[in-house]
Amino acid sequence: MGCSAHAAHAGHILEFLIERHGPDKKIDMGTFIELEAPNIRTVTGLKPETLGDLKTVIEYVYKEITHLLDSTHFGQEGSYLDYESKALHASMLDHVGMEVADIAQIVGFDFPTSVADTPMIDMGWEAVDKSKPVILLVGHNPATSCTLIDYLRENNLYDKVEVAGICCTALETTRYSDRAKIVGPLSRQLFFIRSGIADVIMTDEQCIRTDMPIEADKVDSRVIACLD
Repeated sequence: MGCSAHAAHAGHILEFLIERHGPDKKIDMGTFIELEAPNIRTVTGLKPETLGDLKTVIEYVYKEITHLLDSTHFGQEGSYLDYESKALHASMLDHVGMEVADIAQIVGFDFPTSVADTPMIDMGWEAVDKSKPVILLVGHNPATSCTLIDYLRENNLYDKVEVAGICCTALETTRYSDRAKIVGPLSRQLFFIRSGIADVIMTDEQCIRTDMPIEADKVDSRVIACLD
């Protein structure tokens, strides 16, 4: 399941960034990175040079996940060693999928790479300025949060709105803007929603409670659901 979730995220973010930059966008991981994709190179033998090359890699991951799922069908049982091998194979694919996602994000959103003096980020809900309207980001995909920050900057609204996040999206957003705040982890998601800290909650694709609209409505927070 984790491998599938990470691969799905990698596919979504890669599709978004190829649409924005084109498949020929060059991969540049910075001055001090000598090996840009150790997992991809080891598993597929491919040296990715563009975003389009990453599409070839993620399609390989998709295919292998399908084969792994097929092996669990009734009548396909092998020995326990066979299943242990498949579990390790899924773990290997997971690392490849995550690497596709992060390389795409670094290249497409210009996230910091090989830079030692990146800014420190404020954490915890006490770091959030509640005197401003608060947008709380929940999920796994920075396409939503980075687009939001671009909009706020372009319309001179960033000083007037507080942007914070929970779970993976929070971490990715702070790589795009050092003014974003990390409210807390996934395990405390319900607590932060029920606190009423958010005026608007934006969700994307993963790590989201199915009762989000119900809980948000109880504290008069508005929910904007993005992606699929």
